[in-house]
Amino acid sequence: KSYPDASDLDQAVVSTQSTGGGKCTEVVATGSPLYEGLARKVLNEINGLNTTEPLPLSGSGSDMYEFYCYAGVSVLDIGCNSACDVYHSMHDTQHLLELVDNNYKNLAKVASALAQVVVSVSESVLIPGDIEHYTDRIADWWLQQRPGLINVMKRIGEKETALTPLDVAIRELSNAGKQFMKNMYTPLVAVGEEEGMNEVRRVNDALLLFDRAFIL
Repeated sequence: KSYPDASDLDQAVVSTQSTGGGKCTEVVATGSPLYEGLARKVLNEINGLNTTEPLPLSGSGSDMYEFYCYAGVSVLDIGCNSACDVYHSMHDTQHLLELVDNNYKNLAKVASALAQVVVSVSESVLIPGDIEHYTDRIADWWLQQRPGLINVMKRIGEKETALTPLDVAIRELSNAGKQFMKNMYTPLVAVGEEEGMNEVRRVNDALLLFDRAFIL
């Protein structure tokens, strides 16, 4: 079909690719488990929910992929789960934006979420990250993957004991995450700068560099 002008083409794109008129039902996020608590707090407030769903990891198609997977920079990607799937296409026009997001309500929600994240980070002496939660996510993932891996190993004649070093490493990492939050992070939350900026810097550096430790 031919379209007389760009506006008609934009309308067709929205009508064929969007079952909900492009409406944003809620603000969503992906990113590092380090910032899951921060993201959940902000998104629940913006969306008027009380969800405890895990924060999905950032996908390889995201602009942040190089920072997260190659440089080990902990990231958050906040956006809107609009039903319209137009993304980085020739149809990204001002008219299409007005069709998908009338009066920029969706964009305002996302901007509000981003602003709250920035305020939370900038006004906190300590980076609002949670290494214990991160290590728990790793342990949960391992428990889910381990049975399937054991089946594969049995088929190729390997013994389950070959996984023991990894079992021990993940268990020790989980314990270290708990100890870090209990003995280093949480006490500093109460005293802040009074404890001295050297200790604050040491804790913040540990949070900043944690994702980088997994880069090979």
